[in-house]
Amino acid sequence: MIGSGVNAIIALLVKSKETTFTSLSLLVHDKHSILHTFMAEFELFYIVSLILFSYSLEKLALIKRRNALIITIVIALISLVFHMLTVASGTYLK
Repeated sequence: MIGSGVNAIIALLVKSKETTFTSLSLLVHDKHSILHTFMAEFELFYIVSLILFSYSLEKLALIKRRNALIITIVIALISLVFHMLTVASGTYLK
């Protein structure tokens, strides 16, 4: 949510059609490639939210750090796979 807001503000300020400024997808020029989709998953605020999620599992749910990291990594990988499948199928943003 915060990442989307920051990206929208930056897009308005620089008057660009590009809407993702806080991810590594800016390094890939072909916006329809799987590599672009993969790099788009490495978004600054998404990574911070995963770190906070793992930390809260550890501190609030009293789960061991190793288990909290495993849960977080599994969720991130599932999210990545679903996002890449959606883009690869051609149904993303139609």
